[in-house]
Amino acid sequence: MKTLSHYQRKLDAAYQGEFYGLAMYRLIAAARPQADEQAKWHLLVRLEEVTRSVLEPILRRHDMTTAAKPESLTASEKDAANYMDLPWDHLMRRFSDELDDDIAEYSALLAMAPPEDQAAIRFLVDHEIVTKAFCDAELEGQGDHSTAPVEALIASAAVPALSS
Repeated sequence: MKTLSHYQRKLDAAYQGEFYGLAMYRLIAAARPQADEQAKWHLLVRLEEVTRSVLEPILRRHDMTTAAKPESLTASEKDAANYMDLPWDHLMRRFSDELDDDIAEYSALLAMAPPEDQAAIRFLVDHEIVTKAFCDAELEGQGDHSTAPVEALIASAAVPALSS
């Protein structure tokens, strides 16, 4: 079996994080009591799908698997329970705070990425930044415009529609 480099291990973890996010965000969306909250979480699901699609060619180029690992999905189900019943503002605060670590981790991945991977890894970083911007806008009472950065990043990817 081929041994993965440090960069590839971090890339794999980031890619698996998209499967984790997809599953968890779907569960959170389903648990939200308000239709507008559900719609916003479904938009975040779409962002996770697009980000996974942006990363997939890189993994293939590095001869890495693009399949979801069962532990990514199991962890998302377990962790979703910690978020599903939170009031909206608590949910937004918690996600905003937790995204700082992801932004730092993916920025470090970007710093080690070879030139041919940098655009996709930049998208990975940006998807966390716009998710944090969404959460922060919600916390600031700007819910009517909170999804604009997420929508703009999705549109910039020019990835064909995916099934949700």
